[in-house]
Amino acid sequence: MKTIANYSVFEQISLSMAKTFGTIEKGHEEDYAILMMPIEDNLLKTSRKTGNNNGRRVTEAIKICLLTINGYLNGWEYDFSKYLSSDNHDFVQAILMAVDPCRTVDKRKRRKRIFRFFRR
Repeated sequence: MKTIANYSVFEQISLSMAKTFGTIEKGHEEDYAILMMPIEDNLLKTSRKTGNNNGRRVTEAIKICLLTINGYLNGWEYDFSKYLSSDNHDFVQAILMAVDPCRTVDKRKRRKRIFRFFRR
């Protein structure tokens, strides 16, 4: 497990991923709206469920998710114990359930089994 050595790695992950993969160009945000909708939907549901409406916690959750995805791409596993808190944990789970293929494949398989069961 790779420990995040300093706070700057955590803070700079957004810039690092933007350099590697690019950013959404101004004026083309609507092209990506359909891709962002599951993330927004999960965050809104989580915010309503927990009553936590703190933008700073959502930003932390986004950075943790970016580091998680970066870890998948590079074969690393990060230790988020310094950064993961009860305030941002639910937001992290909400984002990862929307974008992380390692988490959603199992759910997709379960959904297919449930639909087959009810179609009988």
